[in-house]
Amino acid sequence: MVRARKLAFALPFFLAALGTTLQAQGYDDPPDRVLRLSYMSGNVAMEPAGIDDWVPAALNRPFTVGDYLYADQSTVAELQTDVAVMRMGQYTSFGVLNLTNNFVQLKLTEGDLYVRLHDLDPSEGFEIDTPVAAVNLLRDGEYRLHVDPNNQVTYVVVRSGQAEVTGGGQAFTLDPNSMATLQGADQLSYDVEQAPEQDAF
Repeated sequence: MVRARKLAFALPFFLAALGTTLQAQGYDDPPDRVLRLSYMSGNVAMEPAGIDDWVPAALNRPFTVGDYLYADQSTVAELQTDVAVMRMGQYTSFGVLNLTNNFVQLKLTEGDLYVRLHDLDPSEGFEIDTPVAAVNLLRDGEYRLHVDPNNQVTYVVVRSGQAEVTGGGQAFTLDPNSMATLQGADQLSYDVEQAPEQDAF
């Protein structure tokens, strides 16, 4: 009994010391933020980090760095986090590159992604990387991205909010009610015009 009490007394100090040691060696606590698959209609596949195999996605499953999702034909899927709601359209490939308490970095390689950003702190960042350019969502608002990998074209629509597009050594800002057509991975060319009318998606 005496030994058990000594162990119980010493355990909190040991755990605190272990945490300090791990932080000193560069091991931080995992972030509180994850993405959660909140809705799906149709066939959604996932490739968890470290596993080279696609399996059916599970509703309410948390997603973090290295996880990928694919929405098949006639499929819609929705993910949520504390600062955003994201909707994937059919034939959409989507992955998580980085996820911390103050930074979200996603990868969209093909298809459609709608993002409604809310409660984004000025110290936080939200980036979506496409084959053509990186799109930083700067403010709360509504955004739509479409990636056509066959023609190497990315479309970025800002309904509300503001985005910065960076690629090929260039950077420019997209304001509300505007759309950019982006082409060229090495040398970015772009055209900015008024956003089109909203569709069903």
